[in-house]
Amino acid sequence: MKSRVSVVASLLWVGLIGTTAITSAVAQDAYPSKSIRIIVPFSAGGGTDVLGREVGQKMAQHLGVPVVVENLAGASTVIGADKVAKSPPDGYSILITTTTTFATNPHTLKSMPFSIDDFEGVSLLAQNPLVLAAPASALYNTPKDLVEYAKANPGKLSYGTQGRGATAHFVGEMIAAALGIKMTDISYKGSTPGLVDLSGGQIPLLVDGTVASLPLVKAGRIKLIGVTSSERLSAAPNVPTFVESGYPEMVADFKTAMFVPKGTPQPVIDKLNTAVQYALSDKAMVDRYGQHGTMLSGSDPRETVQIFKHDRDMYGRLIERTGLKFE
Repeated sequence: MKSRVSVVASLLWVGLIGTTAITSAVAQDAYPSKSIRIIVPFSAGGGTDVLGREVGQKMAQHLGVPVVVENLAGASTVIGADKVAKSPPDGYSILITTTTTFATNPHTLKSMPFSIDDFEGVSLLAQNPLVLAAPASALYNTPKDLVEYAKANPGKLSYGTQGRGATAHFVGEMIAAALGIKMTDISYKGSTPGLVDLSGGQIPLLVDGTVASLPLVKAGRIKLIGVTSSERLSAAPNVPTFVESGYPEMVADFKTAMFVPKGTPQPVIDKLNTAVQYALSDKAMVDRYGQHGTMLSGSDPRETVQIFKHDRDMYGRLIERTGLKFE
């Protein structure tokens, strides 16, 4: 009798597991069945916000449900990212963020309420190489010229960034280490004031993205010494990379990607990834961003987290090598 009860209980348990599995599979097959929220941890109107909205609109076309962007800025992207980290892992709360959140913040913030291990990657969205810019009247035109100038003028080189601990600051220190020169960083609140001082000759160098700097290059107010991509940019074909200038380790960029909370079912992640690839297949959008030096490109979900961990570790090694300090 005891044996029969045990068998019945076992059968009921197996049936329960099977029913749960079927229910879960059906739910995943039905995804998405309601609107999806994308959280952008930056203010409205910025580059990440604009890209997030364009990608979101095209994803909505592919998925057949509304995709709504919510801006939740503050604390160097931590507020918005934490909101997604603590959301249900069901594919309805998505984070679009940048190198700042997962590659530089771990080194510059004293503590964070989450780590990249609390997320699953969906796809890379964009890569923005950085440039080393100089006033149009500067005596140096190439990385080699800059090294010679630094040796002849010790202690006189400085470069502008968007603040200590920003990606541009890390990349500036990478450039200095690669070229074997000393440069002092100067913090600005954004690209615009730094570019104003650069074009006016108040500072000798600036590390910045291509979007803000290329218009001033075309206007003849500044020039580019080198670009941190592995290949020349179609938007600036005459500017050499640091790689081809003899510094193969000098490759860095500012990345934008999509993430979901840890535990989100893989079939849901795969559907989101397919929607992202659909969005990034828009040639007109790709060409438009490319004109400003932004390379739109996707990635495999499983690779996305590793890409950001690679950058985090790369900047960590830089800190150890150079002794960078952050208050």
